Formats: sequence, structure tokens, C-alpha cells
Amino acid sequence: MEWINADWKAPENIKAVSTTLIGGYSTHHFKSNNLAMHVGDHPSDVVKNREQLLQKLALPSEPIWLEQTHSTKVVNVHQTDLRKADASIAQKSGYVLAVLTADCLPVLLTNTNGTEIAAIHAGWRGLVGGIMENTISSMQTNPSELLAWVGPGICGNCFEIGGDVLDIFVSHPMFENAMIHQTNTYKWLFNLKALAVKILQKSGLNLINNSNYCTFERADLFYSYRRAMKTGRIATLIWIE
Repeated sequence: MEWINADWKAPENIKAVSTTLIGGYSTHHFKSNNLAMHVGDHPSDVVKNREQLLQKLALPSEPIWLEQTHSTKVVNVHQTDLRKADASIAQKSGYVLAVLTADCLPVLLTNTNGTEIAAIHAGWRGLVGGIMENTISSMQTNPSELLAWVGPGICGNCFEIGGDVLDIFVSHPMFENAMIHQTNTYKWLFNLKALAVKILQKSGLNLINNSNYCTFERADLFYSYRRAMKTGRIATLIWIE
């Protein structure tokens, strides 16, 4: 199994990674390190991939897998057992927060003291709906003391949208013309990562690192729903050691 470490200046006790599709047990469309149960992969293969994840990364516990629905719901894992959400928050060691993606943006947060963390599943619906703002406002830390890492996701050269979605983006208060590029009469390319960074900045964060990986372009490393609808999911995880 292979993974990439988050490239940010987080405290030493904060561990954060994104997995790749390399080195798992899944076959066919899901070759090979698919970590999602909901995409049609053989459950036994996913179980083995998750067991390997636990072992290879020496995780302190099984990751907290959310039932992601492109919502704006955030859960604090110490306060509720509900897992139908698109972001989670923790303030104690031993809890591994996780989000599953295949083009959507995984966004990780931690404070400068290494005492609070969050993991966010930010697709375009969640971004415009306010998933990141909801997460930040639900944390105990002042936003100025938070760090963010935007993990592997589809880039602005690959995320193609139609006019209906463009209208939604244009109406967003953080929208900038530089985020779009028209490809033809009916299609545009949109930079989700640029919007995510702008939202983080507006929310009060100053320390933001952006992964240079595009899931659509890097077929050797990542799954991409835009590239193949029947596909697996990588996991982006964060925990306090």
C-alpha cells in the first residue's frame, strides 16, 4: 500500500495522509486499494484493504468512516455516534478521522497546538453549501490558529461543468472570474481548489497548503469519478498521536 503525507507545517503529533490506489486487494474497476464499501466492490476485498490500512499506517484505531451525502453536516465524534455527515471533528488522541474521495476535495484542519482536528469531504455541492464554514464554526479553535491542507482532488484544468452549475458558482460570494475558463459555448472548466482556498481565507485561516495532485490527471495514483464512474475511493485521514 502506498500513500502521500500531507505537506503542511502541522504540529509533530498530528498525522495526516491520503492513500493511493496502489497496493490493495481489489480487482477490476477497483484495482486495487479501494477503501469504500458503497461503490460495488467486493466487501471482503474492502475489508482486507482497510485492515492493511490500519496495519501499515499503525493507526491507533479503526478510522471513523462517514456516510457521506454531499451535505453540509458536521459531527463531533465525541458528542454523537451519528455518522451521516460530510465532516468530522475530534479533540482527543486515538480517533482517526477519514473522508473518501474520487475527485471531490479532501480538506484537513488542525490547530497550531495539535489539540483539535477535522476532516472535510468537499465536493462542489458541499463547497457552495457551506461545509467548510460549518466545520470551522463548529470547532473550538479560533480560525486564525487553524492550519488547512487541501488534498488530492480534481484540478481546474479537468473539472468541466455546464451552465446550470456555473450559475451556482457565479452566485457564490467567493467566486472570482479567474476560477473559470470557457471551453465551448456550453461548457466551462472550474477551479474547485481555488474556491476552497478562498473560502478558507475568508473564514480567517492564514496557513493553507494545497496539494498539487489532480485525481483526474493522475490515473496511476488516484481514482477519478469523472474519468470512470465505476471506480474506487481513496481515503484522506488525520489523527492526533
